Parts: sequence; C-alpha cells; structure tokens
Amino acid sequence: MKKISKFLLATVAVFVLVFSMLYFYITRENNVNIAAAHTEIQISSESLISSFLNNESSANSEYIEKTIEIAGVIKDITFLNNRYTVLLQGETDFSCVICDMQSNQYKSIKKLELGQNIVLKGICKGFLMDAIFLDCIILNPKDNE
Repeated sequence: MKKISKFLLATVAVFVLVFSMLYFYITRENNVNIAAAHTEIQISSESLISSFLNNESSANSEYIEKTIEIAGVIKDITFLNNRYTVLLQGETDFSCVICDMQSNQYKSIKKLELGQNIVLKGICKGFLMDAIFLDCIILNPKDNE
C-alpha cells in the first residue's frame, strides 16, 4: 500500500510540474521588442496578400517569422479577449492582414479610424485566408504619440 501511495504522489507531482511549465510557456508575455528589431521587409498589405495568393510556398519562405513593416488601409479594429486586432485591407474583399497588437499600443489604437492609412510593424506568422501578424506596433509618428 505504501508503494502505491508513493507512486501516486510522485505521478501527481510530475503532472503538476509539467502542467505548470506548460501553463507558464503558453501564458507568458512575449518580450520581443519590435520597435528595436531590425525591419527585414517593407511591403503594402495588398502586395503581401497578392504574394501569398499567387505562390503561397514562395511567400511562406520569404515572409514567415520575419519582422515586417506593412502599410495599408484600416479595414476593421476589433477588441476580443482583452486584445486589439487591426485588420488591413488586402488585394481582395475576402482576404486581409490580421495584426494582433501589443498591449502597449492600446492608447494609440483608440485614436485610429477605419479607412485610415497606417504603417504597422510585426512578425509574420503565416497565411490561411488572411496573413497573420503578431506583436504589432504602430509606426506612424502622428498616431503613436
């Protein structure tokens, strides 16, 4: 009986440790300093979407995990799960660039308007029907005061 209880206790301890580490990894705040990161590519939202639609394989190797400045027109601004997301118009009505914004940008985001031209900087993570960017910041000096 003692062997079973020690085994059970050790198993529970291992599970708690593993799940604690997993929880920390998933929920930790990303400490990437996008403002200081070197911009690898500058492109418009329309050109980016066009690249993915024309040759997704080539666009994946060219853009994914790169720090990119992307210029475009604001299609929508959403606030869901305590996160702001700015959507930039793409080449078609059915695709756009989804920019998940850093929390330190929230004050500036509230000043933005639909249809406004803007330049954002973030890390490209991939493409499904839309291009996905994470950790985005606003680069337009007039909007980022």
